[in-house]
Amino acid sequence: MVILAVAAFAVSCTSWNHRAVSVEDVVRSREVPRIRIHARGEAVILQFPRILGDSLVGSTTTAKGMRVLDDRVTYSLAEIEAVEVEEFDGDRTASAVGSLLGAWLVVLLLAWGSTT
Repeated sequence: MVILAVAAFAVSCTSWNHRAVSVEDVVRSREVPRIRIHARGEAVILQFPRILGDSLVGSTTTAKGMRVLDDRVTYSLAEIEAVEVEEFDGDRTASAVGSLLGAWLVVLLLAWGSTT
């Protein structure tokens, strides 16, 4: 249960934010470990994106059975419709902290009530 709570907390601390600039500007302007692009009618998360000529290259991770597969993918810069960057989200973090504290308080009160 603790692992599930920590995983939910970690996921809830970030959100994907749309960038109104080109994917080249996003990738070249800062070190981003991953971005989400919209191309070919789907949203794809690319890890370690980089620009090579007129293409965006990165890795996608998929789970297949008990193995995690890293696939290298390439997209033409012209086919990328939008780019998003994962960033810290203070509101989501505050909500997650409040939820965890509330759950902890309920467990504490239930435990205290069962001993009296």
